[in-house]
Amino acid sequence: MRSPKILLAAAIAIGGLTTAPAVKAGTPPVMLAQNDPGPITRRPEERQSDPMLAYDIDKDGTLDLAEIKSAAAARFDELNPDNDDSLDEREAAPVLKSQDFRQADANGDGKVSKAEYLAYVERAFLLANPDKDATLDRKELASDAGQALLRLLR
Repeated sequence: MRSPKILLAAAIAIGGLTTAPAVKAGTPPVMLAQNDPGPITRRPEERQSDPMLAYDIDKDGTLDLAEIKSAAAARFDELNPDNDDSLDEREAAPVLKSQDFRQADANGDGKVSKAEYLAYVERAFLLANPDKDATLDRKELASDAGQALLRLLR
């Protein structure tokens, strides 16, 4: 049988474990230092599926307009790889259908600026908030209007 030290060294070398196996029964595991992977870019399928966990910055169990706009601004930046402060219809396609794109394009110039996108998101927030309490709970997010709002953030 190999010694625990050899197994631990092998696990560290291949990066396969985050904790070391206990040497004796009842000994707590030792946390190993992890290399900093740098900034993480997430593909859409890796995004947090629970909107409360993903966007509820103050962890109060609801989403307010500031939290929604923060998420929307980040999503706009993801959709805008050329950093030109506007989305053309092709760039906006993951979140805006053609009809929605035209509605979001308030000045009719064929592009949606960040300000226009955030204003469109705000209108969607207001539609998803029928009780007008300035926050969205899980029930409101599950509604059709809530789901339409979440599509603008994902």
